[in-house]
Amino acid sequence: YRWWQPLRQGRRCELELVLSASSVVRAHDPGKAEHAADEDLRRRFEEFWAAHKDCPLRGRDAILRGVCPEIHGMFLVKLCLALTLLGGVAVTHGLSRVRGCVHFLLVGDPGTGKSEVLRWAA
Repeated sequence: YRWWQPLRQGRRCELELVLSASSVVRAHDPGKAEHAADEDLRRRFEEFWAAHKDCPLRGRDAILRGVCPEIHGMFLVKLCLALTLLGGVAVTHGLSRVRGCVHFLLVGDPGTGKSEVLRWAA
């Protein structure tokens, strides 16, 4: 079901998605899946860096090729963006921990892909 909030001038229209169910069955135990995913991720991480142990900068560049892949080159900009997105200060809201606001200023010549990089980050 979709419930539309009443329209009010000067406010955004809000939509609430409501699901109605007569029965809910858990398909799998999430604890086992998370543990298996963690082990698989750890194995892939170790394999990746073992393959690049002779030159870790090549491994870094391989990761950066996945950051905003439609733009070629600009490794320094991509590195700054990746470090900004991965780093940051943790903010606690009640019981949940989230990343704080990310500020990233990108200045350069027209036509160098600044908007595409920022759009990818968003």
